[in-house]
This record gives sequence, C-alpha cells and structure tokens, in this order.
Amino acid sequence: MARNSFIFEYHIYHTTTILPFLNYMVVHLEDKKRDYHSSLVMYEVSKMYIVENMKTGGMQVNKIMYSYEISSESICIDYDGMQEKKHKCVSLIK
Repeated sequence: MARNSFIFEYHIYHTTTILPFLNYMVVHLEDKKRDYHSSLVMYEVSKMYIVENMKTGGMQVNKIMYSYEISSESICIDYDGMQEKKHKCVSLIK
C-alpha cells in the first residue's frame, strides 16, 4: 500500500509541475509561428506592392488576420499574438 501511495504522490507532483512549463512552451511556440507567418506576409505584400501598388490590406494565415500598411519609409504588419497585439515594421531600402 505504501508503494502505491508513493507512485500516486510522485505522479501528482510531476504532473502539476510540468503543466505550467508545457503551457509556456505552447504559447511561446505559437508566438514564434505567428512571427514567422508575419514575415511571410511581409514578403508577399512587398511583391504585391511592386506589381499592384497596394498600400494597405490584409492576409489570413491559419485563421489569423495579418493587416499591413506600406508607407514611403516602411512596411508594417499588425496581428494578434497569443497574449497581446503585435506590430512589426521593416524599413524600405531606397
């Protein structure tokens, strides 16, 4: 009986300590994925701007909307991160 209670207590202890870590990893990896997608959108938007001269708009990737705006100085992308709104800008080379 003592051995079974030890296994149960060991399981509970490790389950409760690893869940916050796993949650952190899921959020962190999803944020990295969305940042990567924002870079892809920025690349596609820059190509569209050269061909169609479109300065504002949006693209959806995996059910996340990435809004963009191109000025004479930069390309900016706005999107929802896992915990906050994200804003990413890259200066245009002249």
